[in-house]
Amino acid sequence: MLLQGYPDLEYIIIDGGSTDGTVEIIRKYEKWLAYWVSEPDRGQSHAINKGFQRATVEILAWLNSDDFYTAGAFSKVADLFVKNREIVALIGSCFIVDINGTPLYLKSSRSLSPERLLLGGLVPGQPAVFLKHEVIQTAGGVDETFHQSLDRELWVRIGLHYPAEKMVEVNQTLAVARHRP
Repeated sequence: MLLQGYPDLEYIIIDGGSTDGTVEIIRKYEKWLAYWVSEPDRGQSHAINKGFQRATVEILAWLNSDDFYTAGAFSKVADLFVKNREIVALIGSCFIVDINGTPLYLKSSRSLSPERLLLGGLVPGQPAVFLKHEVIQTAGGVDETFHQSLDRELWVRIGLHYPAEKMVEVNQTLAVARHRP
């Protein structure tokens, strides 16, 4: 993340109280973080919402600890939001890799159409979805009763609030997500 080369970022880390050396790693990078905490929470949905509540920037995204963004992703995202001020969401492509980093497949950008998603359509790669802060506020954040499919449920709610023309799909790989068996 620090190698993105994009100057106006706000890094927030919400850790659920790890005991595996995570806190030591976080402390190593503390000077670049806007906020971090390591404490028990009610699961990933709660942790994501805690991060959203702390965020003060206009564009939000979340990343799990073993996923990452492609080089220059933030500059591409910022450029697209600046050139298209009316958009509220940007959905890119996401490579899925195995635990060793070997590519498995590419999850192309996909719409947040509630009809498509409710009929079982594939979700976009979550780390490659960037949202304006207002979208999270309007949608009410991640539903904390969901521990699986929490992104699908959020995408449906966003799609119900915003028209498709305000959500742009781009054919650029912005993130890499690790698939674990």
